[in-house]
Amino acid sequence: MGAPLRVMLKHLSSRTVAPDMDGLVALVHRPTESFFLVPQAEKVTVVFPMRFKDSIDTILATSFLQEFVEARRTAGLVNAPPCSWSPYPPLELKGAAVEALFANAGFVSFVLFPRHVEGIKLDKTVWNLSTFHAYVNYHVKSAAALFGVAGVLARKTTVCFTVKCSEGFMRTRMRRHVESLIQRLVCEENIETDF
Repeated sequence: MGAPLRVMLKHLSSRTVAPDMDGLVALVHRPTESFFLVPQAEKVTVVFPMRFKDSIDTILATSFLQEFVEARRTAGLVNAPPCSWSPYPPLELKGAAVEALFANAGFVSFVLFPRHVEGIKLDKTVWNLSTFHAYVNYHVKSAAALFGVAGVLARKTTVCFTVKCSEGFMRTRMRRHVESLIQRLVCEENIETDF
C-alpha cells in the first residue's frame, strides 16, 4: 500500500503527476480500510472514508475527527496539511464505486502540497497516511475503554500521526473533548435507566 502512495507523493514533490496514476486512485489496505488519492501537479488530495462496526465507536470517531479538524485550525499548526471532515462524500470522490462511499463516521480529507513531501518529509508523510486508520482506531478504542464499552483495548502501540505539529496539544485537546463526550453519554445513560 505504501509504494503507490510514495510514488504519487514523490511526483508531487517534483510537481508532476505519475503518467499511469491519473484521476481517482483507490488504495485498499483491508476491506474496511481504504482511502482515495486525487493526484494533481500542485497538490494531492487524500480522502479517508471512516467506517466502524459499533455505534458507540462511530459516535466517538465522529467526535474525535471533528476535534482533529478543529485542532488543525489553531495557530501552532499552520504548516500542517489542510484537513476537513464531512458526513458526506467530498466531490473528489465523484466516480468512485458506490460501495466504497459508505462511511458511517464521515470522510476526512487532507490536501498535501509539495512542501509537505519535500526531502525527508516524504517518508514520514507516507507513514502517517498509511497508518491514519490505525491512529483513529487507537484513540476511538481508548475512549471506548474509558467509557467502559470496550472489553479490550486496541493495540497497545500508539501510532503517532504528526504533521509538524505539537502532539501534546492535540492529545490534550482531544482528551478534553472525549471526556466531555463521555460525560454526556453517561448522563444520557443515567436518564434512560431512570425510566
